[in-house]
Order: sequence, then C-alpha cells, then structure tokens
Amino acid sequence: MAEEFRLTGLNGRATEGKVTVEILQVTLEEGNAGAAVNLSLRVTGTPGKPEALALTVPGTSAKGEVSWSGGLLALKRVEGLDRYFHTTPDKIIWWFELLPPSIGKAPPPRTTLFLIDGKETTEKAYKKILSTLSGQERWSCAETNEGGITSWEAKDPAGRRYRVRTESGRSNTSSIMRIRPLEP
Repeated sequence: MAEEFRLTGLNGRATEGKVTVEILQVTLEEGNAGAAVNLSLRVTGTPGKPEALALTVPGTSAKGEVSWSGGLLALKRVEGLDRYFHTTPDKIIWWFELLPPSIGKAPPPRTTLFLIDGKETTEKAYKKILSTLSGQERWSCAETNEGGITSWEAKDPAGRRYRVRTESGRSNTSSIMRIRPLEP
C-alpha cells in the first residue's frame, strides 16, 4: 500500500510508518519555457541509512518522481508555490506518495538528456550555447545516492545570467536555464 506524506514549508519533515521524508532545499529556476522546481530531499527507511535524492519538476505541473532503495517517491501536488515562494514559505504544502518497488519503478536510464530553458535539445546545440557562457559563480556540487549534481551561474556576452546544471547517475541530465530577474 502507498504511504502519503504532507510536508509544509521549504525545509519540511514528515514520518509515516517507518519512513521519514525531509525537504532539505528548494530552488526555483525560470526560463523561456517556464519554471522548474528543484528539490533536494532525504528519505530514511528501516533498516537503512538516509538517502539523498534530487527531484526537478516543471513548475506548471509540480509533479514528478524519483527512485530510492525503498521504491518510488512521487510528488503528487503542491499548494501555495509561486515565484515569490521565499517570502511565504509557511504557506507551501507538498504532497508526496511513497510507492513500494512492486507498484512503481522509475523509467529506465537514458544516456544523457540535454535541456535548454526546459526544452529538450541536441548535444551539439547544448554545447554551442555552453561555449558562449563564461564564469562559474555560485558553484555547487552535491553527491547523490546515484551520482551527483553540479551547478553554477554563468553569463552570456550580453550579460544575461544562466544556471548550468549537470546531474549524473540515473537521470544523466545537462541543462542550461536562463535566470530572469524578479520583478517587484
């Protein structure tokens, strides 16, 4: 039977049965194709040690799933999330469902998925745009259960800012997302 978790805020934690799900970090990326929500999660089941998970979902659907050793963790819906989520984090409610391995499995791994502003592209087009960017500000690197996530911010020749992100492991995704300035 699936277990449901309801977490509130940007650093929520919930326990259901012998499983605990924690939100460690939430970031919002905006681009021409829309927004994406990046979640850094930790799932702890028994017996076992905590597993770090990364989940990126389109902001329009706010749904997605990620595998862990105990099955599949699925984000079913989000309430109260908007582009100003950092000013009202206590109003955000995340609805997760934990499915055992027999109910659901993540899709088979791809070689590498290349995205520009949330749209799938070719490796050649991705590398062409990447070659025009310079700098590595706000660089970060995180180890995950299945690989790692590296990201940084860079600028194009016109001074526009982009987030470059590479995720290795099961998802093998490389993305470039334009960072739009927030409007007051």
